[in-house]
Amino acid sequence: MKTYYLLILFCALMLSSCSKEANVDLPDFDVDVESLEVKANEEVTFHFSGSPDFINFYSGEWGNDYEFRAGRIEESDITLSFESLIINSRDATQDNQLAVLLSNNFNGELNISDVEAADWTDITDEFRVAHLSDENSTWIASGAGNISPYIEDGKPTYIAFRYTAMPRSTHGLIPNFLRVRSFLLESLSSNGEKSTLATHASAGITPPKELVKSATFAAGRSNLQATYLNFYGNISPSQDDVTHTAWAITNPLDIGKTVDFGIDKAVSVKTVEDGVIDAYTHTYSEAGTYHVVFEAKNANVYGEKTVIKQLEITVKP
Repeated sequence: MKTYYLLILFCALMLSSCSKEANVDLPDFDVDVESLEVKANEEVTFHFSGSPDFINFYSGEWGNDYEFRAGRIEESDITLSFESLIINSRDATQDNQLAVLLSNNFNGELNISDVEAADWTDITDEFRVAHLSDENSTWIASGAGNISPYIEDGKPTYIAFRYTAMPRSTHGLIPNFLRVRSFLLESLSSNGEKSTLATHASAGITPPKELVKSATFAAGRSNLQATYLNFYGNISPSQDDVTHTAWAITNPLDIGKTVDFGIDKAVSVKTVEDGVIDAYTHTYSEAGTYHVVFEAKNANVYGEKTVIKQLEITVKP
């Protein structure tokens, strides 16, 4: 019987010990700052009292904002850029051969009848493209054209580069080659953050895919290459006196106007392995008002407790 009571007493002591170990204290933590108003590129020093196991910092800047700790989805500008070039060793007179177009209802069938049946919006004016007046064989940067107004949410977007050669008898000679490279589709956040949506390779304008042509082209004159689009119309009398087009069309692109930029992440100021930290400095480069959050946490395998401290920092130019 004595052994039985001793066993009960031992178990009670163990339970009491475990209960004490399981307790997690609420962090004793506070933050102070000398001034809530600073100038851009001037250090802000945050002073701490208390020493929690963990301290995390949200500056309130894009990508480090407590409000978006669960995720950031926002409307973004969608931009397209590329380079084009004309190789002209002939007395060419045909210009404006390249058009950039966008469709939200193309069915994806790569034949000329289905391509021409789709509704295509000409967005060429959003870019600078190579012309005969440009220096021969010089790559011309298009600039980043905003194509957001032409995109319809919930529908696939197709982008096409269309080359057109007009009848030689009425429009004269064509340049030797017209080429396009460096296709880049990006999203641009409200903070100027860029995210790549598609490149030449991922957009699907590379072999073994082929151009869609409205007429017969001489062998090898227009085709898709691994890193560029190659356009060259017919020059033989039997083939060059008819309008002929060649289309390079992307795969369907899922590029709605809203973009998921993922979660805003905190900066780790202190972990349980660190000693006492009594201050932290941060520098803001842009003027504005920032909602600063410090997240202080005590934690072990049995649980955690958190204290949130918030300040408003005004940054002057």
